Order: sequence, then C-alpha cells, then structure tokens
Amino acid sequence: MSAKNKWLIKSDSKILGPYSYEQVEDLILKKQISLIDEIRDMEMRWSYVREVPEFKNFVESVRTSGDQKSDITQTIQTALQKTTTKGGATSTDANMNFSEVDIAPSVPVQVEQAPRQQNRVAYVKPEDTPLEVRRNTALKISIIFAVFLGLVGTIWYYVNNSEQSRSEKNLFQLIRMYNLYGQDERSLEAFKKLPQSTHEKMLVDIIPLWPKLEAVGAIHPEQILDLVTTDKLEGNERNSQYQLFKVYKAYNLGDTQNAQDALVKAIDLDPSSQDVKENNALFSFYQKKYAISSKIFKELYDQYGHGRYLYGHVLSQIKNNNVDSAQTLKAIDGHIQKRVDFSKELMLLHLYLSKKNQTSELYYEQFVQFPHAFSKYFKINNLIISDLYHWDNLKNIMDEYTKGLSTDKKIMMNINFLLEKGQYEVAFETYKKHQTLFDSKDQINLEIALNYFNKYYNYALESTVDISTLHLSSKLYLLLMHISDRPTAIDTQYAQSLQQEKALFANWAQLMLLKLPRDKSQIRSIVNKDAVHGHDFLPYLEVKALLNE
Repeated sequence: MSAKNKWLIKSDSKILGPYSYEQVEDLILKKQISLIDEIRDMEMRWSYVREVPEFKNFVESVRTSGDQKSDITQTIQTALQKTTTKGGATSTDANMNFSEVDIAPSVPVQVEQAPRQQNRVAYVKPEDTPLEVRRNTALKISIIFAVFLGLVGTIWYYVNNSEQSRSEKNLFQLIRMYNLYGQDERSLEAFKKLPQSTHEKMLVDIIPLWPKLEAVGAIHPEQILDLVTTDKLEGNERNSQYQLFKVYKAYNLGDTQNAQDALVKAIDLDPSSQDVKENNALFSFYQKKYAISSKIFKELYDQYGHGRYLYGHVLSQIKNNNVDSAQTLKAIDGHIQKRVDFSKELMLLHLYLSKKNQTSELYYEQFVQFPHAFSKYFKINNLIISDLYHWDNLKNIMDEYTKGLSTDKKIMMNINFLLEKGQYEVAFETYKKHQTLFDSKDQINLEIALNYFNKYYNYALESTVDISTLHLSSKLYLLLMHISDRPTAIDTQYAQSLQQEKALFANWAQLMLLKLPRDKSQIRSIVNKDAVHGHDFLPYLEVKALLNE
C-alpha cells in the first residue's frame, strides 16, 4: 500500500479503499460518502470524516457551499411567490415575452342526436328462493371468514418475523460487544442461540472468534470456505484477519510453510494492523530470527506499552546474545513501576540479567509476593500465536537464575514456577515435602496460594491469619475466595488492605464489592478512570460489557 493511498473508509458496514487524499475529497463532493462515515489511515483509529484534521478545511468549505446553495434556492422561491395576486391570478411583468401563435377560427360542428327510445321494457330480477338466500349468505360468510383468516395469518407472520428479526439484531449486537470486550464465553453462548441461517451475517464481523467457535463445533470449515469463495469478506481488514486465522490453524498443525504464506498475505493486506505485527514478531521468534522479532516487539511496545511486547523484545535479545543490560534493566524497571501486565515474567528476566551481570537483584521479594498466573487477566486476540507467552519458554532462564541460590529460595522459586505453569498439585506436593524450610510467614502465604489454586476454599477461609503478614497475592486470593464461596458474608478487610496497593488492585477490589444495578454510576467511574489498563484488563472489560447489556 503506497503512502499516497493511505485512507480506508468504513461506510454501511463496508471497508473501502485505500484512497488518496484527492480521491476522498472527490467522494465527499459526489456524496458517495458522508461526513459521518468513518475513516482511518495507517497510524490512527477510526474517526468520523468531519473530525479528521487533514479534511477539516475541506469539510468546512463543503458545508459553506451547501449553505450558499440553500440561500439561493430560498431567494428564488420568494421571488416566484410574489408573482401571485391576491385573487389567485398570476400577474405578469411588462418585460415578459411570449411566442405569438396564430389560432385558426373554430368551425362549428353539428352533432346529431340519437332518437329517443320509446316504450322501454324494464327487466325485474325474480326474488331468490329461501334456499338460494341461505346459500348466498353462507358463501358470503365463507368469503369473509377466509379473508379474516388470511388477515390474521399475515399479521401473525409479520409480528412473528418482526420479533425474530429484533431478537436476532439484539444477539448480533451482544456478540459484537462481547467480542470487543474479550468476553469469549459469553460470545459463544450468544452465537449458539442464533439460527443457522443467520450465521453468515455474523461471522464476517467476528473473525477473531473463529478459532474458539470452531473448537466447540459452533461453525465448520465448510461455512468458512463458503464465506471466502463467495467473496463475503469485504475489505482489506477482514481479509487480513482471515489470513491470520489461517496462520493460527497452520501453526498449530505444525504446517510452518502455509503459516508463513498466510502471514505474508496478511501483512500485504493490512501492514499497520497491531495483530499482524504481533504475529509477525512471534513467527520470526519461532523461526529464530531474533533480531527481527526484537525490533518488531520494541516498536510495538513503544506504540502500545503492553508488557508482553517488552517481554518479547528482551527475550529475543537474550536469545540473540545481544542484550544492552543497562538499557534493558531500565526499561523493565520503568514498566513495573507504571503497569502490572506481564510484571512477573519481566521480574524473572530482570533477576536473570542482574545475576548474569553481577548487579543488585531488586525483585526477588516482589516476585514471590506477586499474584501467580496473572497474565491470563489481560486480553489477547484469539488470532495471536501466543506460545511464546507461556512460562515453559522461561524454563532455562529459571534454571540459570536459581543456580547457587540457597535451598529455601530455590524451592520457593520452583513452587512459584509450577503455579505459573498451572501444575497446582505438583506445587502442593513440592511444598509439603519441603515445608520445614520456610518460616511461618512464608508458610502462611504459600498455603493460601496453594489452597486457592487447588480450590480448598473452606480450609483457607477458616484459618485465622494476621493480615499484616500477608503478601499482595494472599490478600487478593482471600478476597476472591470470599466472593466465590461466601458472597453474603464477605470479609472486607482484604479489600481495604488492597487499597494500599497499585491502582489496578485497589480498583479491582472495589469492583468486587459493588453490585449492579445499585452501584452502576460508581462502577462506571472506577472502570473509566484507569487509563493504563482500561482497554485490556479483563475484569474491567467484563464490567463494561455488563454496563452496556
């Protein structure tokens, strides 16, 4: 896509373009697009045409021209009205000229009158017999009844189809909203309620949901193939998403060549797409093109600030043996101070690099106190080939870091690593085997975490603990267990203690204690004030979906 032709237009649910600046002006003048249609270039989000700075002067000139035409029209209409007299006759100006037409004198025409008919005989219809009267009455009643039935059937058909259409539209809106807010389970439930005949209309708008829809059998490969072969996927954005779907499927089947071919097409169709760039970085990493993956991840992090992009950038540098340690450690510090997404993964990378460069290790305590498996609470598009973000990829980093640590620290790191990987029972067995290595404070916090992930809620909630000894993760787990197991008798001390933590944890704790619709305005205020994580923290997005249902 050339720099000149950079404008995409969304009109009537269709993606048009790309167009040059002059082509967009021409479309506006010809009224083929309106000022409230949406437009974007490669570096901005969708906006109304009238709100885009590049078209501001042109839009104003179009509006001014329209106003002038309206004034001229009004002037002409006023002048015409003045030609009408009070009596209703039209008065003419002395200067008006009319063509002179010679009119031939009329010739009288004689019309012969037909002679009057004399002695007409009137025909009188004989009266119906009683039997015929009954038959005619019955026929009329039958006709009236048939018309009535037809009318009732028409009304029933119209009402029934109207209600069905309204129900389908509501489901369409819900599915789009759930997909936008990353509420995949709710999207799947709503989609399953749609009639089979309406799937085609919906599927073109929710391509990122295709992997999960296919996994649960809600759609089949034949349906997807039909959409593609019949050109139902209109616009570069949708076709690029379809290519990413092919990348996802081929990669998970181990078909590297087809995955790469589909990725090349996706890049060609929509090179500015965030999802396309992320998959390009991930695929480059899997192909061991670490310099390329490092560069793309760095660009994504600078633009969007997501922790997984910094994680991908640093891990690529480590794999490429090309780490600027001072700069990298500074970048990780900056992210951990501002955000929480992928913090635990980045803390481990920081610990590893610090040990390797023999600098002070800042994050051991924060690492063991931070909530486990926390990255799952952040939205990632289903079309992303996200294996790199799994903790299995950090096994070598963890092993290198734990070499030379004391036994208690080594076991502590190992239990944390098992919890991150989702091996909860193995983590519990490891703790029981080495329990005596830990002091009472560490025992309390490890047991709360292990009980939470193994769903031993009653045991954890019945234990008496001193809140001052609890880690950040323990406070959060105890509050979550109260919400789940004892919603009518929640111990609010954990929520209150979380108010001293980072804003995300404080806000989340507040949200868990509020109820809809009673606290709707307060809930809306909380989810809207966190500008850092408001667009990707799933508990926020879940609440936004509920507010908009």
